[in-house]
Amino acid sequence: MKRLQPVAVGLIGLAMVAASWAAAPREERPWMMPVSEIRIGMKGYGLTVFRGDTPQRFNAEIVGILHNGVGAGVDMILARLEHEELRDIGVIAGMSGSPVFLNDRVIGAVAYGYQFSKVAIAGITPMEKMLEVYDRTSFQAPPRDVALGPVEPIRPGERVSIEPKVGFAAREPVSVQRDDLPESARAIFRPDEHEIHLQPLSMPVMVSACSRQTAELVEKIFKPLGMEPLFAPIGASSEAADLVTTIPIVNGTAIGIPMLLGDMNLGSIGTVSYTDGKKLVAFGHPMTARGPVEFPLGAARIYATLPSVMRPFKMGEIAGLSGSIYQDRLTAVGGIVGKIPFMVPMTVKVVDEAKKTDRTYRFRLMDHRLYAPRMAMVAMVEACTAGDRTEGEQTATIHYRIETDDGQLIEKDNMASGQVSVMMLSVDLLSDMAPVYSNEFQVRSVKSVSAEVHLRDGLQSANLDSAFVDRSIVKPGETIQVSAYVRPWRKEQQRLSTTLRIPATLPNGRYNVAICDSRQREAADVVRAPGLYRAHDFADVVRILRIHYRPDRLYVMLTSPEGGVTIDGREFDQLPPSIQNTLTQLRDREKTAPTIGQVLAETTLDVPFVLSGSQITQIEVDRRGGR
Repeated sequence: MKRLQPVAVGLIGLAMVAASWAAAPREERPWMMPVSEIRIGMKGYGLTVFRGDTPQRFNAEIVGILHNGVGAGVDMILARLEHEELRDIGVIAGMSGSPVFLNDRVIGAVAYGYQFSKVAIAGITPMEKMLEVYDRTSFQAPPRDVALGPVEPIRPGERVSIEPKVGFAAREPVSVQRDDLPESARAIFRPDEHEIHLQPLSMPVMVSACSRQTAELVEKIFKPLGMEPLFAPIGASSEAADLVTTIPIVNGTAIGIPMLLGDMNLGSIGTVSYTDGKKLVAFGHPMTARGPVEFPLGAARIYATLPSVMRPFKMGEIAGLSGSIYQDRLTAVGGIVGKIPFMVPMTVKVVDEAKKTDRTYRFRLMDHRLYAPRMAMVAMVEACTAGDRTEGEQTATIHYRIETDDGQLIEKDNMASGQVSVMMLSVDLLSDMAPVYSNEFQVRSVKSVSAEVHLRDGLQSANLDSAFVDRSIVKPGETIQVSAYVRPWRKEQQRLSTTLRIPATLPNGRYNVAICDSRQREAADVVRAPGLYRAHDFADVVRILRIHYRPDRLYVMLTSPEGGVTIDGREFDQLPPSIQNTLTQLRDREKTAPTIGQVLAETTLDVPFVLSGSQITQIEVDRRGGR
């Protein structure tokens, strides 16, 4: 959906300037001033958005140049910045990429700041180095496998950690001895400051208003990546996920890279350093330093600057989508304007049975191996905790549906009860999405996610106290009654009963009858038949992800210690020795695996609570009925 927004007349002039700077060959860029022409004491101005969406001017004075200050062969320009918004707080997080000009020629972008300083001392990345990123930014997205980001070491069927297992290269501070600075720069710092540390300006991971549980989850995700989220009292709208913004992308425009859009917004905010209306460079430092990437790009609207000597920052939101980021390098990120990448649509319907309300939340997730599964988790937690009830014991049931980009479906029903019931269910969603993205066989992603969650106050859990069968000696083909005594939370003990049919071909002998919860049922397969959880192709990954034992069921299994075999993910009973020998001769033996025991018969019973516990009893199968 495209929505018109008011645009300040002053931006038209900036857009015309940007158009006049249309990318020319490297030797024909008179609008850019190289480091070799810059002198200490030169004065100019910069552009950034302090409030709204219109770039404003701030003053700049050159105080020094640090050769190789950013990296090998990349100098850093030191400048003192002045503006009412910068007074007594220093350089602001979110100014990353703000272009600086001398004699109306761009010299580079604000990228580093001096922490704990009331004087706005900025490290500027030279534009001539940033334009190298511009030149290598193509109008075509990088190859899909590269664009989706790093692969996590994940095995399907295992619980995935909230904290990403793959980190990004940290943006290191630049340290310089005070005595090595030009005299004009030394005068800015205290005499007892012998070593000056210029920190890369953080790009705030701006998070819209959210619940406490959501905030804690966001911090767990981003802090291991070296990205610190900032929680701002700003709203979010599901319409933002589909909005193509009309805010012009010009030099000095505030932009954002959204990981999550919709009824909750989450993304990094910085500034455009240079654009010709078709391509752009921004930030003056990397975001993740991963090289080729494919991130969505949006124009941002700034609401205020929050002052703090420790960490002043711009508070704003991503107003809609504008283009794509394709390069993430040491000196800049590079992207294109107009071509918007795919973001995974997600809907979450939340039914609160106590309040008799239901609401559907809509989101879009960055299509990325690390971010998409975790942003789905964030979206679900926020949808379920956005109301007035965020603490206490609660029971949640969920049905969710994940569609892969090749049309395969993973659907599950689940239930959790306790203080963190919603968080438990969201981890299951994460653990089903992440292996799709990080599987070792094919380049795959998620096409869509939908979930319906029902919330009820209080605990709905029960412990399995005991279990028994109606007789201990049975004939093959007969049916036995299995009973279990369970004790629901703060309720009287209850008796549950079901029946289990004994296979007609079962030989005489003693067999175990296991009565258990979902965790024990799954653990039995993992230990007994590990071949069921081995993936040999992407179809196997999907098959494993579809394996699910609901926690609101009682499981009854008739088992035997006799071993069997799994072949290509399918289980077979004990085979004759001749066939077993043949299997050992197969060239593709990794697709066969022995089982430790067999499940000969099984039945389940749905229960209205999360069940915990297990019991084992024995029966004897005798064709004569024990006579």
